[in-house]
Amino acid sequence: MTNHQSKHPRDIRVMLQDIGDPLTRMPWPPTPEGLLSASIDPIKDTAIEVYAYGLYHAGGCTHDSKAYQKVGDNIAVMHESSGLQMREGTKRLIEQGRDPITIMCEGAHAAGKDFWLRMRMNDTHDRVGQYRKIESPTKKPKEGHLEPYYYTPQWKKDNPQWLIGDPDEPHPQYSFESQEANAPNYVHAPIREMMFALAQEAVCNYDIDGFEIDFIRFPYLFPVQTAWAHRKVMTAFVAKLRTMIDEQAKRRNRPIYFSARLPDTVELSARIGLDLPTWFSQGLLDMCVVSGGYSPFSTPWRDIVDLAGKHGTPTLACLSASTLNHWRWNPSLPVSGVEPTVQQRREHIRAAACRAYEHGISGFELWNMFYLFNHYYTPAQLEGGHNLGYGFTRDIADRSALAGMRKAYLLDWEIPLAGTYGHVSWCAQRPLMITPATDGIGQSVTFNIGDDLSAAEHAKIELWINIVDLFPEDVIEFEFNGHVLQPRDETYKGQTMFSNREFRFDLMANLVCRGDNELAIYLRQRTKDLEQFVTLNFARLTIDPSGDG
Repeated sequence: MTNHQSKHPRDIRVMLQDIGDPLTRMPWPPTPEGLLSASIDPIKDTAIEVYAYGLYHAGGCTHDSKAYQKVGDNIAVMHESSGLQMREGTKRLIEQGRDPITIMCEGAHAAGKDFWLRMRMNDTHDRVGQYRKIESPTKKPKEGHLEPYYYTPQWKKDNPQWLIGDPDEPHPQYSFESQEANAPNYVHAPIREMMFALAQEAVCNYDIDGFEIDFIRFPYLFPVQTAWAHRKVMTAFVAKLRTMIDEQAKRRNRPIYFSARLPDTVELSARIGLDLPTWFSQGLLDMCVVSGGYSPFSTPWRDIVDLAGKHGTPTLACLSASTLNHWRWNPSLPVSGVEPTVQQRREHIRAAACRAYEHGISGFELWNMFYLFNHYYTPAQLEGGHNLGYGFTRDIADRSALAGMRKAYLLDWEIPLAGTYGHVSWCAQRPLMITPATDGIGQSVTFNIGDDLSAAEHAKIELWINIVDLFPEDVIEFEFNGHVLQPRDETYKGQTMFSNREFRFDLMANLVCRGDNELAIYLRQRTKDLEQFVTLNFARLTIDPSGDG
């Protein structure tokens, strides 16, 4: 055990989630130093305070576990080299007497970072492997990389009765029903016993600073029809984990903090069987993380913040790597046909963080942002400045400095309700159908702004709006907080990009308020030879408090 002093959850501003990828990122052959170069070293000079590593991912774990199978252990011939690299990297480090988790934990503490472990309450990545038949011989040339985690763990093959449904039923791929069918059903005691054993082993065998259970990746615990009825089962399971963690912390005379990543609101949590009011009133958590990070500009953070805060529990917001892609109007069309700059992406994250702080969030968990490691970029991409890197972590770690920085507020993209995360994620606002306002009623969206511009009279504020399928003779009008907007001369009638038209407006600082701001859209006239609607595909509000542009 080290003398490392853990950061209290209320003081955590930025934590980074990672999973088994360091075993594929590290140089070959595997060494402890190589593993650290692929995990801890890249975050040393950043504002990231906590490195949080995942215990397992679908087909196995990447540490010396007796409670869960190691990745690839039940696969004779692997589908691709990276899967074998992960399996062999894990195996060879353990043979050297160096457990991968121990290596990273010691490395994090030596670098002055806290080290947490995270346990997904289930993982259905193996469903993708089933779709792609990765456990069958490949008959055609391989066209790209498949994540090496997509194998089905042996316990699922041996005990299909423990699953919520039947994976062999013909559900649509990636549908809610398909994912749910492949998930463990926590109503069965053997599932709870297996997951508790995995958690207990991790808490007792490693010198960790905190332990987090993840209910988002993936959000299926019980059959959806009876999830709330089973809430006491999950409350009892979480309480059992809490007791075990406290006992181990007492034995080693150093705290181990306990956290959970939760759906976007109290009600959405209830839909999967989580009774948050009871959890917080019983003091089961030291910290919570809200959301999958898929709707950072609309998630009502305060819903869980207020409940947790009544019991002294700090709340972190999850910011996902998908936040970096919010600059796109749609997945196939870049803004004005140009890739966004690193600075533009940084502005999006700043705005999302500013809004979260305004809602009472105390810090951030970065989800899948380990993909910002240089390992995932070619030398040409790195030389061209295409990797955002972790410089933005200094922006979001300091709320007071963030207030004076340039930001870009966006509208969140739709998360299909029939997919994996729609039932636990907050509603998005685009794409939005705009029909002729023949009765005077238009459509509207809301920008929720975290900035206070009351004293920023010189702030430069720009609004971008992208409308799909607008004909040059159509008449469309925009209002912002009740004020009719006048387009810039150079973009009057919109700048055409394929079937998209972009409108740009300059806004006065006194027109933009902290909190909700309404953008109303009226399609006053629509040509009769086209379908009678257009689509709001994208909108962005950029704020430069300094006014420097």
